[in-house]
This record gives sequence, structure tokens and C-alpha cells, in this order.
Amino acid sequence: MLNVQDTCESPRVHAYYSRKKLLAFEEAAGDKALLAAQHLLAEAGVNYVSRVETGPIAQTITSYAEAQGCDAIVMGTSGHGAITSLIVGNVSIKVIHLTDIPVTLVK
Repeated sequence: MLNVQDTCESPRVHAYYSRKKLLAFEEAAGDKALLAAQHLLAEAGVNYVSRVETGPIAQTITSYAEAQGCDAIVMGTSGHGAITSLIVGNVSIKVIHLTDIPVTLVK
């Protein structure tokens, strides 16, 4: 189970926070995002490994899956509408285009 936090590259943010502090914040946000799924899997008795990575989201997902030798990628969709997805981009579409690994999307 992977959560990817996009790295903050804003010069304004870097003026106030060290890279080390930003990385700690990103990792804490990723841990929080995984918490509910971890509880569900534990209650169901499912073995899992969870990981938080930082970087460009779609590229990090595909790189991690390929490095781990994953047979498939299963990911949730954001629930944004078509217009919002066109404007801000759609991570799941980027993942599909970046990898040859089969991708299953869950709404």
C-alpha cells in the first residue's frame, strides 16, 4: 500500500521551512492518509506493507511499482469531475500512460 505526497517546491515555503522539516510534514501527512486503510486491513487479517514516498505523484507510483516488481496497480480515483480533472490533471490517467503494469481504478 503506497501513499505519495507531492513535494513542495515553492520558494516561499522553503524560505521558512527546511527541507528536512517539509519532508517530515509530508511523511506525517502520508501516514495519516494510510491510517484508515491500515485499520481495515488489520481488522480483516490481511497482511500488508505500507509505504510513504514523496515526489511527483504519478511518476513515483509507477517507479515504485516497477522497482517492487508489482503485477498490478490498484488505485482509487479522486472523485473530481471531468472539468476539474482536465484543469488539474488526473493522476490515474498519468499512471496508466506511464506504465505497462495493469492498472485497476476503484471509484
